[in-house]
Amino acid sequence: MFFKRVFFGGKLEKEVLDLIKEHLEVLQTACETFKLALETDDDSLLSSICEFEDEGDRIRRDIAMKIYEGAFLPYLRPNIYRFSEVVDEAIDKIEDTVYDYQYLKACKDKSLLDMAREDILRIAELNFKASKRLFEAYKALIEGEDLSELTVKIRVYEREVDAIKHRLEEKIRGVDVDVWSALSFLKLLEHIVSISDLIEDAGDIIQIINVSLR
Repeated sequence: MFFKRVFFGGKLEKEVLDLIKEHLEVLQTACETFKLALETDDDSLLSSICEFEDEGDRIRRDIAMKIYEGAFLPYLRPNIYRFSEVVDEAIDKIEDTVYDYQYLKACKDKSLLDMAREDILRIAELNFKASKRLFEAYKALIEGEDLSELTVKIRVYEREVDAIKHRLEEKIRGVDVDVWSALSFLKLLEHIVSISDLIEDAGDIIQIINVSLR
């Protein structure tokens, strides 16, 4: 009873919780769309991801406004707003990754991209899985259920992404490409890996909110 009274509160609180749900749906859809675009080599799917970034920004601003208007008790507000910021940063990084990938696809020398294609797809799959677990963790939080198993899964995905990153960094040393191609590839790698880092951060914030409600 205490949990529901503190967290759900009134009209503003419900509006914020609905916005967070919408935000997480945008993140999950963006991750899935990027994965599908890589699997099918569909440039139109890649281009459509930019729309998710605009939607994510709008939702983050709406959440900030509702919190400013007085949603939630003061001790909850910083973490709830920080959560929306981190989710939005993850959506932004997906867009950055798309631009990097499109640039490398347009380059004459595609040896790095060809070498890393399966690993990049695997990271995209892991990011999508992590976004799904994050959404499930949020729903568990709302229901007052245990979410530790879900956040552990997110961390497991992040560790696998990190291992792939290190493996790719080793591989790139054996590929003879120009400096700009190498730098562009490392930028792509940095952005796609940061998505899983941010999803893990969001999962940690959910755990903090969960503990603060007990």
